[in-house]
Amino acid sequence: METVDASHMRTMNSTTLLRMIWQEQEISRADISRMTGMSRSSVSAIVAELLERDLVSEQGVRHSTSGRRPMMLSFHSDGYSIIGVDVGATHVAFALMNLKGMIRESRFRRCPVQTEPQQTMQLIMETIQSMKETADQERCPVIGIGIGLPCPVHPSEEHTPIHEGILPAWKGVNPRALLRDRFGLPVLFDNDANLGALAELWWAKEPERNNLAFIKLGTGVGAGLILNGSIHRGRSGLAGELGHMLAHLLPQPVRQNLNDMLGTGCLLKRAHELGRQNPFSLLSGCNLTMQRWIESVQAKDPVAEEMFEEVTFVLGSALANLLVLLDLECIVLSGSMSAAGEMMLQKIRSVIQKQLIWQDLHAVPLRWSQLGEQNIALGAATMILEKAMNDLSWFPLKTLTRTEWNQEGDVIHASPH
Repeated sequence: METVDASHMRTMNSTTLLRMIWQEQEISRADISRMTGMSRSSVSAIVAELLERDLVSEQGVRHSTSGRRPMMLSFHSDGYSIIGVDVGATHVAFALMNLKGMIRESRFRRCPVQTEPQQTMQLIMETIQSMKETADQERCPVIGIGIGLPCPVHPSEEHTPIHEGILPAWKGVNPRALLRDRFGLPVLFDNDANLGALAELWWAKEPERNNLAFIKLGTGVGAGLILNGSIHRGRSGLAGELGHMLAHLLPQPVRQNLNDMLGTGCLLKRAHELGRQNPFSLLSGCNLTMQRWIESVQAKDPVAEEMFEEVTFVLGSALANLLVLLDLECIVLSGSMSAAGEMMLQKIRSVIQKQLIWQDLHAVPLRWSQLGEQNIALGAATMILEKAMNDLSWFPLKTLTRTEWNQEGDVIHASPH
């Protein structure tokens, strides 16, 4: 039978208490003791540490009709900052986030990430340095850096975060070592779709869902999976590589996967070819973009509409497979086709309903992400927050103080050592 030592129990209690204060607007020590079953002395000792780590502040006493008025506590959202970075195939996005998910500053830059690792790393380091200086000036020091990458990321830090099969130009480049050496801060990496899913889990204005898929449509197709409230990465970080699922199982001249059929480059190539074959189509004789193709669909151009039917059928079929495999509570889409909005969602729902016999799966919510173009960077910062909320050592202690409490668990005296 396993036992829990006192140190581990204190860590568990500290995490529980911190999350409770994080979730509440205001709460007293007595409220915490009553809700958790912890003794008031234990609660007061943990609160004292949270005060020392600048995670909690005292907001004054609450009105009470009887007995001593309790001192109210609130979470100090702006005590620290976190930097999240979304490294896409053709861009890098940055978010400076507080401890409650508010983006205090964001930046977006186009960059040839796939082919220019040195240029990309220079942009990342310069921007992080600038954001870190801003946070220091505002007395909200950065506690860590989260990075989302457009490739599978092995869960073990013994492996380089860059998958050289997807980004061959990055062979020999170790961004983890470069960033840690430069900034002296914890640096965590994960796949971009995983982090999009994590952002949805923490910050979406939807009912809490612990089993969801975040589908990222872009240069390729990726899926971030949240199962039972946690990112599912698989043994080596390859879980959710939806774009490599075969779209044609029968023998074909060329076996196609979802990336071949739904990736932005492949879609635009297909639209251009259809425009060339149909000179009266809106797809003909123009500088084709995803936005232009979707506008042509909305204008009921028959050629564009036929292609749209093919795309939604392939994507809807893939999502139907995902639903029947994982029995999800929600699917969230994001990326290059978001301008198609509800029109696309309706087509996909129709495909799912035709292919699956289970009514429960027909009712699974399907929506576009509402977190904006910074959603992956937000998820990258959230990865740091999730880690730090389970380990108080991520937050530095202020000058130690000698603290005294009364029997109600309220601080009555604090002075420097």
